[in-house]
Amino acid sequence: MRQLGSPKFFAMKKSFFIGNLGFVVLLNILVKSVWIFGIDRNVQNICGATSYGSYFALLNLCILFQILLDMGLYYHNTKVVAGNNHLLALYFPNILALKVLLSGVFAALVFAAGWLLGYHYEQMVLLGILIFNQVLLGFISYFRSNLGALHMFKRDGVISVLDRLLVIIAGGIIIYFFSDWLTINLFALLQTAAYLLTVGIAFYFLYQSFNFSGVKFKPRLFLPLLKRGLPYAALVLLMSVYMRSDAVVLERISGKEAAGIYASAYRLQDAVNQLLLLVGTMLLPMYARLLQKKENVLSLAGFSGKMMFVLCSSLAIGSVFYSSKIMPFLYPQATAYSAAVCTAIMCALPGWGLCYVYGVLLTADKKLRFLLYISLAAALLNVGLNLLLIPLYGALAAAWISVLTMSSVGLVELGACMYYYGWKINYRLGLKLLLWILGSVGIFYLSIFAPWHWIIALCFATIATIVLSFVFRIISVTQLKAIY
Repeated sequence: MRQLGSPKFFAMKKSFFIGNLGFVVLLNILVKSVWIFGIDRNVQNICGATSYGSYFALLNLCILFQILLDMGLYYHNTKVVAGNNHLLALYFPNILALKVLLSGVFAALVFAAGWLLGYHYEQMVLLGILIFNQVLLGFISYFRSNLGALHMFKRDGVISVLDRLLVIIAGGIIIYFFSDWLTINLFALLQTAAYLLTVGIAFYFLYQSFNFSGVKFKPRLFLPLLKRGLPYAALVLLMSVYMRSDAVVLERISGKEAAGIYASAYRLQDAVNQLLLLVGTMLLPMYARLLQKKENVLSLAGFSGKMMFVLCSSLAIGSVFYSSKIMPFLYPQATAYSAAVCTAIMCALPGWGLCYVYGVLLTADKKLRFLLYISLAAALLNVGLNLLLIPLYGALAAAWISVLTMSSVGLVELGACMYYYGWKINYRLGLKLLLWILGSVGIFYLSIFAPWHWIIALCFATIATIVLSFVFRIISVTQLKAIY
């Protein structure tokens, strides 16, 4: 019998994780890079910051209420099915029916919120399209949770980019050949079509992967499912408040143009966040299985945390030195102010990375009371500071408040993991990370004087900081050999 604490055992765990992660990350980098630079950016440039700012605020309003589509069923389903695959036949039809009912509640409440916030007719029409899109995304998310729980990460990875890929094809034709036709409503409708097709393909993947012959519809399970998922629902609602309410508050206080500036800067962070979300989605069922078998999670969490920290910090440091070049490159109307907003938003990435590793671990281990407390504190901090400072400093205030919020949450969640699982402070690793940060700052600083085009200099500097993490043995060659 394999010893739980053996290096070989944890190497196999990390090998499985990294192998699937590599495929998913590569796929997402390819597709979402085209999405960011070829589609979403051009939609904002063509439609204008004001029009896109309105779209961005309405989208975030939908996301604030998105938990009503799920009520914690995603996390509960992932954890339960990951540990007991046979329960998929029991849960699948009942959760599916329940999600249909929740979709109606979601639509009614978001429309009511839009009316209370004073949105006019044209904005309400766009809000209706976005509501339907979020409903479709809810079904995609549920199907993906089952694929992930069954450890079918490659199919999950395909579904994670399929909708974007479809919009890239259709939207690319319109943007580059019929740009006069493009409106923000048409852009939203293109996503609707892509989501519909993705729902169908995701269901097909799931149908192929599991025998549903024993499926039974049991409406009496609705109430128990909602009760079990309610703590997760409350957690996600609070998280949505401190992660997404800033765009709505900014648009209502400072106007559509300010929201458009924030959206243009937020786009880069959101692209990275999609990759971080994929990592978190993959880690959740893996943590669930380890915890159910009472196996040590330190190796997986520690390795994932170091990888995430190096990646996120490298991108954040790079943005400090290069946002003044990146923003004008992406947006002809960009100003020094929008570059400053971009720098601030990207500096929140390390906090996001910590949350996707250690917050997910706490979620998998059902440390919900603690997570609810920290999320409530973060929501109050974020909303309170936004209401206080956005009238004075606009989008820049929202960006730096996001840095404060995410960094605080990430560090507290790391501290909680150390407390709950008895991890000791690794002073040697802390010193290595500090030296790596200082070295990375130096590399990026020197790169701005390089006699090359700034894009080449940025790429070389980013690669150099990754290499530096190996030099300091934050991520060692020995670990990689053990993985492969």
